[in-house]
Amino acid sequence: MNRRKFTPGIIFIGLGSLLLLRNLGYLHWWTFGSLWRFWPLILVIIGINTIFHRSNFVPALTWTLFFALLIGIGLTTPAQPFWKHPVQISDEIFLPVEKNIDEVALNLNTGALNFELVATDQALLQVTGFPGRLEKRIEHDRNGQMVVEISSKNVSWKNSKYHMADGLLALNNQILWDLTFKVGAATAHMDLKDITYRSLDFSMGAGEATLVFGQPQMDTDVKINTGASHILLRIPRNANAIIRTDNVLTQTVMDDRYWVRREDELFSAGYDPEEPTQRIDIKIGVGRLGIESVQ
Repeated sequence: MNRRKFTPGIIFIGLGSLLLLRNLGYLHWWTFGSLWRFWPLILVIIGINTIFHRSNFVPALTWTLFFALLIGIGLTTPAQPFWKHPVQISDEIFLPVEKNIDEVALNLNTGALNFELVATDQALLQVTGFPGRLEKRIEHDRNGQMVVEISSKNVSWKNSKYHMADGLLALNNQILWDLTFKVGAATAHMDLKDITYRSLDFSMGAGEATLVFGQPQMDTDVKINTGASHILLRIPRNANAIIRTDNVLTQTVMDDRYWVRREDELFSAGYDPEEPTQRIDIKIGVGRLGIESVQ
């Protein structure tokens, strides 16, 4: 076997595995910054391979062990910026309502799971049933808005994409939310009709997602970006909404009685530009988009 071809092949397989795990939601980009601490191992490997330069087995073994170590550390290390201090880690998160908090920006980053989003009046925010260990970071931006960052990681086979955890995310219905969700392979049901939000940015690797909307009380922006997925939107028939789609390989199913197409945008039949508008921008790699008009 030609060692000159075999060793680069191991390196490409290792790098490809790291990037694939990142795209599936098991690794965060921040993890790569943390893994950079182990770069001296590359010098160790080069030294070992120099000593055993006539061997075909040693280079393959050392590089395989190197990438196995990186993947193992990445899957078991909390996803957080490597330049920040450790965050709070727990099995579930419960934040009580605070009188001086009116607006919250929530950033959720998790791997494979089934999860449900609901409204609550019992807490500011509650997260249960997510895979692995939950991390929480709370800050305040320059405008005084609370910023909550939550992440979780699959750390065992039972929480892998083949045995996905069942998570529940409950948000206070009296708070104005800016929501950013990044999930891996998922099945999601998000009931937004009783949640007051200004923006929603939902990214999913693959899976199925149902989003239930209400009548917008203000101008809202929703961005949905997924890979191979089935997306279902449930929108009131009298809602003021605009849907923009960029789905070359996606089938769109809807009731034409309640929507008017203008180029690449769909307008609700009774659209009034003077009223609060729900703007939904959807990008799906391949799959199915369903739009249900409900009473």
